[in-house]
Parts: sequence; C-alpha cells; structure tokens
Amino acid sequence: METVTTRLSENEISKLDWLAQIHHTSRSQILRTVIDDGVKEELIEESLRLYQNKEITLWRAAELAGISLSKMMSEANQRRIPHQYSVDDLLHDIDVLERME
Repeated sequence: METVTTRLSENEISKLDWLAQIHHTSRSQILRTVIDDGVKEELIEESLRLYQNKEITLWRAAELAGISLSKMMSEANQRRIPHQYSVDDLLHDIDVLERME
C-alpha cells in the first residue's frame, strides 16, 4: 500500500474525526472508505457518460466500472439514461440465439 499526502482544512478533519468516532474506527479508515466509495461512483459516472455518448456498450461500461451488467443497467435506469439497443444489436442477438438451438 502506498502513502498519499493531502492537505485538509480543520473543518474537514473535524468531520473525519466525528465519523471515525461514530464508526469506532480511525480517521485513516474513514478516509479510505470515503475515497473508495467516491472512486466507485466516479467510475460509474464516467462509464455511463461514455455509454450515453455511444462511445462504448453498456457491457463495456460495466466492465470499466467494475460492476455487473445488471448493476450497470440499474445505475443507468436510476439516472434515466435510455438504453441503446439498435436493430443491429437485435439481429446479432437473434443470430446468436438461432445458433444456440
């Protein structure tokens, strides 16, 4: 694990200390949790932005965000991002299903 240094205001440190006290943990653990949650959310946001701009598929967006396709579909629905399912996608899926029979 690598150490990263950052400057925080007294107010930010007070908030971290308060959260640490509530959760019976350290300031460092609270910071790691908050950073981890923030990074996950940013990955979802950026992946969905690329999907919405038709730069990647929803499947690829899920891969980039490190979550399941069903979770990414749920995230897209919550953000009211319309599904991009083209006629070509449908034809491809039909072709795959026909080969499975």
